[in-house]
Amino acid sequence: MANIHITAARPADAKAILPMVHALATHHGDIPRVTEADLERDLSGGWLYGLIARNADGPAGYALLTRQAQAQFGLRGLDLHHLFVQPVAQGSGVGTALLKAAESLATDHGVAYIVIGANPDNEKAHGFYKSQGYDMQQATGQRFRKSLA
Repeated sequence: MANIHITAARPADAKAILPMVHALATHHGDIPRVTEADLERDLSGGWLYGLIARNADGPAGYALLTRQAQAQFGLRGLDLHHLFVQPVAQGSGVGTALLKAAESLATDHGVAYIVIGANPDNEKAHGFYKSQGYDMQQATGQRFRKSLA
């Protein structure tokens, strides 16, 4: 993990993070619609906690986390909504460094847990998260959504 520098993502980092967000969305078959202004807004307003990894070649990856709670237990958590490593940086420790930085961020905020979603077919991600001490959770219940915009 030498030469990997992780910092909190600031609104000024939106320009560097945007192409990676687009790459992750495209990888998952989504049509990316997020703009640099959207990321600047969310990184400055406390909506997202962001981390950016840089190595000698520049931006190597990022993580975005959102708040979560289990109100019935009085627990606060974070959802690791995005974790992305540039293809050329994969296998160099960037993902592990971002995950450890996310855990440190959670600890600093007094958070009791982190949850991570992964595509059911993404065995590589499953293996990575398990190797980092994460337990696979079974989905419970149904989720509903209504678009308001």
